[in-house]
Order: sequence, then structure tokens, then C-alpha cells
Amino acid sequence: MHTDNLRSVDSSGTAPPAFDTWLDRDQTEMPSDYLPEAPGVAIAGDAILRAIGYRPGSKRPSDWFKHNPGVFRYLKRFKTNSGMLRYRAHDDGVIFQVRQCGKLWVIERFRSGDWAGRSGLNIYALVCTKTGRPIWAPTYQAAMRLANHCHPTPQSPIVGHWAQMYEREHAEYVAEYERYEREYAMRQRRVAGSIG
Repeated sequence: MHTDNLRSVDSSGTAPPAFDTWLDRDQTEMPSDYLPEAPGVAIAGDAILRAIGYRPGSKRPSDWFKHNPGVFRYLKRFKTNSGMLRYRAHDDGVIFQVRQCGKLWVIERFRSGDWAGRSGLNIYALVCTKTGRPIWAPTYQAAMRLANHCHPTPQSPIVGHWAQMYEREHAEYVAEYERYEREYAMRQRRVAGSIG
């Protein structure tokens, strides 16, 4: 574990820690093909989270919904003419995702339909520009606030960028998408059954 040496200046002119903790790769459950050059992760600290509007106990921001256990996505909700609730990417096509990895939360984004040929979907992670470490959060609510704050590009106090995580085989993404479609259809049938 490393202490923070990156600092961001707040409005009072002081320099609060930007990250609470640096974790080495072997201290996390980060897959070996996930940002393979990253030496570990940076955990967003209290000062950085407060600066972007997160407070402990905050509820999740609007337009975030539970996609699967340990996975939330940021999508626009709308009702169809028949009254069914549907989800779609926001106007710019970006879908945010926060995913649990051990006790921490990963911040990711991708564009709807942004396939990278045979290699799969282009998924990007929020990464600290100075260290190359992905920026993770202690709670899913904090991760959601970070994702919202860093769209389309990270803003102060975050010194970061969006980096492509890894490239999975196309078949893995197709299987994941098909599983999502099946689960979504089942949820919609349950909702329709409870209405009618």
C-alpha cells in the first residue's frame, strides 16, 4: 500500500489528498488482462469525493439502475407507447458502468454498438494520468458520482483520462449481450404481468 503523493488544490488553497490509498495489483482482484500495464489501483479519497458532491450515505444518482449483481449501468429510462419501461444509451451513446471488484468499485464506460471488430467491445476505464492506475471507489454510489463527473472528460479535481481496459474475444461480448437481452426481456415480462 502506498500513501498519496498526488494532490489537488481546493478553493481554500490547501492541498487535500486526491487518493486515499494506492493498492498494488496483487492486493486487488484485478484480472491480469485488465489494463495489464497498470501497477495497481488508486482509490478515490474523501476530499476528491466531497469535491464532486459525494457524501457518505448518498443515494445513487438518477438514471443508474442495477444491471446484474455487482453491476450498475447509467442509461436513460423512457416509457414506450404501451407504457413499458425501457432503457437506452444517453443522447451521446455513452453507457457508464460501475462494477464490483472485491470490496471496491470499478468505473467504466463504452458506447452503445461500439464494436472493435473481432476483439470485442471497446470498454474504457477511468485512469489516473500521472500513474496509469485505474481510479476505483469505495462504494458504488461514489463510483457513479465519479463516472458522471468525468463525462465526457475528467474535470478538476480528477487528473485522469479514459483508457481502453482490455480486449476480450468477440464471442465473450456476444454471449454477455445475449445474456443481458434475455434478462431484460424477463424483467419486462414481469413488469407487464404486474401491470396487467
